[in-house]
This record gives sequence, structure tokens and C-alpha cells, in this order.
Amino acid sequence: MTPEHTEQVLAFLQGEMDNDARRAFQEALARSPELRAEMERGHELLRVLEASTDEAVSARVNAHIQAAVAAGASDIHVVPGPRDTKVFLRVDGALRELEHIPKEQHNPLIDRWKTLADCDVAEHRRPQDGRLLVRQADGEHDLRVAFVPTVTGERLTARLLARSDVTIDLEARHFAPHHIAAVDRLLARRHGLIVVTGVGGSGKTTVLYSMLRRLTAPGHEPLNIMSVEDPVEMMLEGVSQVPVDVAAGVTFASATRAAFRSDLDVLMVGEIRNLETAELCLQAAVTGHLVLCTLHVDGAVDAVQRLIDMGVAPFLLSATFAGATHQRLVRRLCPDCSQPGTPTPEERRVLGLPEDAVIRRAVGCPNCHGGYNGRLALFEVVEETAPLRRLIAASASTADLWREAFQHGGSITDDARARVLAGDTSPEEALR
Repeated sequence: MTPEHTEQVLAFLQGEMDNDARRAFQEALARSPELRAEMERGHELLRVLEASTDEAVSARVNAHIQAAVAAGASDIHVVPGPRDTKVFLRVDGALRELEHIPKEQHNPLIDRWKTLADCDVAEHRRPQDGRLLVRQADGEHDLRVAFVPTVTGERLTARLLARSDVTIDLEARHFAPHHIAAVDRLLARRHGLIVVTGVGGSGKTTVLYSMLRRLTAPGHEPLNIMSVEDPVEMMLEGVSQVPVDVAAGVTFASATRAAFRSDLDVLMVGEIRNLETAELCLQAAVTGHLVLCTLHVDGAVDAVQRLIDMGVAPFLLSATFAGATHQRLVRRLCPDCSQPGTPTPEERRVLGLPEDAVIRRAVGCPNCHGGYNGRLALFEVVEETAPLRRLIAASASTADLWREAFQHGGSITDDARARVLAGDTSPEEALR
């Protein structure tokens, strides 16, 4: 059925037709089995719309968003179970239960979220994604919302991004000076592939945006920069940002091909997901472009093996690889209640702590969440060298690449040790 038929059904059910239109619709209804089926769907759609605008449901959704903003949460989770629904907030990387909801209130809650996120409230069988903008007293917040059907009902994940608090500056994010200097050396190159790696939610996009911000900073030479993203999380001045829209035929690969015809200096590809996109990125890098991209891997040198596993020729990768970064987020110790302590033998062994090291432990107070308050990034940077190029061309193992890249230190474990000794985080958190 067409959207026009759906609108007619809703107008009929809501009494918004005049007498002539109602008679014409009833005659059509008697002749058309498809229209009668749409009528059944219309009853369900009307019920959903009425439930999703109920004042109590709206108030509950607003309360969840307000609680998430107040706690500095990164995500809201609505998880249906066999008997009830649980709502969680992810704060400083850890889940905190917010409340339980009776089972019968789950669907109206999900339907209200769908209405706000401009999703199909009558669709319950397929995953959906949406976005909404929320204005709170402390500023505006972007919410990326994902709905996934499960055997106990649809679950929701809403990721929060506070527009006013987003920090995309490496210094403000407390990266070490030597890491910032290494990133600047990578960005000073005229061509090559820079890969930002990390697990999901570790801040890869923020690091990419920080790099682009440095390339568009006042006083920097003008550059023609284009990005291909899914989704575009933040508007960046001086960057032409292309959102991926698979339904419209705009994929990472098709948008990257189009970018080639734009006389680019710098191309940023939000994520390399397949061989086609990987080869396009390397083609851009080998023809004189600086290419920034991300990969979901667990280490900077792991990016090399992942690209080769995708099918990239090692000789081509060795000719284009400029460097890679990797980061993991750990919780920051609360400065008001952390206490000095002595590391265990296992902590000394794994983190390489000296025998006389003094560390700090989480305690917990009214000003923090179990002894922690906020998060910080552990970081590592790999820069291309002649020995590293030779190892890549020879398809060397990740272990060999790691030994060459970090023979003088600089791995993420080294950064973790420095953060523990500085009292920024605890050994437990670094090991986790």
C-alpha cells in the first residue's frame, strides 16, 4: 500500500473525513482486500501513536534523558526481559541500573522513543536507527538511537553526544606531549595512509576529528578536505562531510570514488569495512593524497594484519602505510577519595612497575562513581620507518611488527604504566 492509503486509513479512523469522503472510502474498502488489510494495520498504528504520546510515557522518557545527562552517561539502554524491562546508563564505561519497568509498559516506552527518533512505530521485526536533538538546561544533546528486536521485545540503545561539551582537541584530552608530536608528524605528510584503531566506543571518531581540526586550524595552509562518514557525528568547519546512505546508494566505496574527482588534499573515511573500500583508500594514498581512516582492531600494528587479511597486497600497503594510532579508555581515579597503595606482584609484572612503586587505589565517595570520575585515553602511535616497510612487504607477523614498532617503548602498556604511576588511574583499571 502507498503512504497515501495509510494517510486515508488514519484520517478515516480519526474522524477527519467529511461525509462524501467517508462514503467513497467505505465503497473502496468493500472492493479492496488490500485496503482492508491496511485498515487492520491502521488500527494498530493508531494504538501505537496514542500510546507513544501518553503523558506518563513522555515524562518517563524525559526522565531517562535527564538522568543520563546529569550523570554524564554515554548511553541509555532499555533492555526487555521475560518479566520486566530494565533501564541502564553507561557512566564512565560501566553500566548502572536506573530502574525497572513493568512488562506492559515496555512497548509504549519503545514507541515513544521511535516517535521522537522519527522511526517507523509500526515496525517491530527489523532493526531501526534514528536520531533526535534534545535541549536541556546545560545545552543541546544529539542522541543516536538504535532499536533491535529480541525474543523478549525490542531493546533500545541511545548514545548521547553533548554538542557544547565535545572536546576534539588532543591537548584538552590530556594526550602526552610525545603522542601529540607524533600525530603532528603524521599529519605533516603530504600522502599516505593513517589508520586510527580501537575497539568500539574507544574514541576513534573523536581522534579523527581532532586530527581534522588540527589540519583546519587558523594559520594552517588551506587544504581541500572531504570526509565519508556513517553517520556524521559533528559538523566540522573546513571539511566537506558526506553522510553514508545505503538506501540512496551512497556507500563508503561509492562516496570515496566520487571524492577522487574533487581534487582532494585529504580524505577521511570513517571506517574501512571491506576490501573494496580498503583498496580505494590505498589508491588515494599512493596517488598523492593523505588518507585518514579507522579500523576495529586491538592495537596500532594490528591494522596492518587486518588490511592484509582483507586482501590488500602487502607490497602496496608497505608503499602507502604512514602510521597508525590506537587508544583504549580507562576510568580516571577520583581525586577526592583515592588512596595510596602498593602494587601486587601480578600488577608489577604485567604493567612493568618498579619494586618501590607507589600507586593509588579507588575508594568511593559522594563525588564519584565507585572511586572513579570520568575517563581518560591510553594511547600509542606507530610511525612508518624503512625497517617497518620491509616487514610489511614481507608479510611479517604482528609480533615481529610490534617488536620493531615499540623496540624503544611507546606502546599502550607503557602509557598505562605512566598513567598508573602518575595516579591518574588504578592498576586494576589499567589491567582491565
